[in-house]
Amino acid sequence: MASKGPESVTLEVGENDASRSSSDGARRDSVAYGKTFEHFLNPNSSRMRSWESFVILTIIVGVPLEFFQAAFTTKWVPIWVLVYLFDLIFLGDIILRFYLGYMKDGILITDKAKIRSHYLRRKFPIDVFTIIPIDLVVLFWLGTPGILQILAFCRLLPKVVRLHRIPPFFGKLAVDIHQIL
Repeated sequence: MASKGPESVTLEVGENDASRSSSDGARRDSVAYGKTFEHFLNPNSSRMRSWESFVILTIIVGVPLEFFQAAFTTKWVPIWVLVYLFDLIFLGDIILRFYLGYMKDGILITDKAKIRSHYLRRKFPIDVFTIIPIDLVVLFWLGTPGILQILAFCRLLPKVVRLHRIPPFFGKLAVDIHQIL
């Protein structure tokens, strides 16, 4: 059986790379093992780290709001708008994850098919579960708009599952701080 070549990699680790020809983080002129690196996001770029921080912030703010909605019958529309806005942000993050390179044995994997396969096998099912609008399904199924507290409880479990993103984020942050010191 013929062995495959090594994983496709890129040497891009910073945003100020002079050979980068576009602002989307992809290097169009890099070729390794016969593959061109296009349309991937570098997980170590400052833009991606800022986005990840923003998503973590929406989780940290959003989960207590979900508890508040579940504990109290709230008809205050801005809270409902905010939690649905956080869902849209998380949906955007799910889409970005299909283009986010990942590290494997110290090598940045940039192959689009491998990135998608990796995400679909690992975090995608959990992420999709957290954005399923269970409250809207219950609302349409029961058909009574006076059940805000039941709807809030239906939203609670999937949103709590989002907390799985926080430990890896702070783990990476701790490594970065340790490298600086």
